Amino acid sequence: MKVGRRSTRKTQLRGHLQERGNKKSFCTLQLWHGPASEEEKNNFKGGYVTSDGHHMDCSHVLPSNVVFIIDRSGSMCDDDVTPHFVQFQETHSNRLGCVFEPVLRFIRTRLTMSLSQGADLASVVLFNHEDSALTVVELEAMDENIVNKLLVYRPNGGTNFSTGLTQAERILLKSKLDCDERHPLVIFLSDGENEHGSDNEALDIIQCMRLEYGKHLQIFTVKLGNENEKILERMADEEKSFTTADRLILSETFISMVKSLKPLTGTCGEP
Repeated sequence: MKVGRRSTRKTQLRGHLQERGNKKSFCTLQLWHGPASEEEKNNFKGGYVTSDGHHMDCSHVLPSNVVFIIDRSGSMCDDDVTPHFVQFQETHSNRLGCVFEPVLRFIRTRLTMSLSQGADLASVVLFNHEDSALTVVELEAMDENIVNKLLVYRPNGGTNFSTGLTQAERILLKSKLDCDERHPLVIFLSDGENEHGSDNEALDIIQCMRLEYGKHLQIFTVKLGNENEKILERMADEEKSFTTADRLILSETFISMVKSLKPLTGTCGEP
């Protein structure tokens, strides 16, 4: 075959080859193609579009079960960083609004990457120092309107990481029977120290979740501020802990999380 000649032969891509047992998936686009266009994405029947534009012809790609755990303590009322979107400026022109905004960007980006909208599930937990965190959204089909449900809540109180993590653990356990169809993802964000909680207790909850879900659980942590928080580093998977005090970098961080998601296969609890 001559170099440059277009071919409809399916192309095996080393970096994006998906396997389950002896089954392999291939990019369905023509050889030497550019990233899949929006029109092509709309015409795909099943499979998965990678972040760099390849369409993998596989039926075993797993959508995600995403739990956002967001600090709503009093310090999140500070206006040293503020959101760009008008819908957040009107009610949350503060750190909390600056977090809601990248959550919306995460959802929008994920929806554009997914070929079957509604396949991903999302939950949102808001926590402070109180004994029970608020589960505002629980196991709902991922949709950008989810963020609107958060706008009635205001920052107040102190910080106890364990209350938010406990609710996330409950949500994941509740949905465990669904785990073969959706892999669990936890995104934890705070702007301060675990002042009203025990770091060891928070780490114990994380460890229990990891034992329950094995390699299928992904945990990201984000510190909104200039100084890194060691406990957040220890809670996150390797190289999945971020620190920033910049609104744009925060949004880019959330989008990078979406693009780092990989289709996973197998059974929950596998090492």
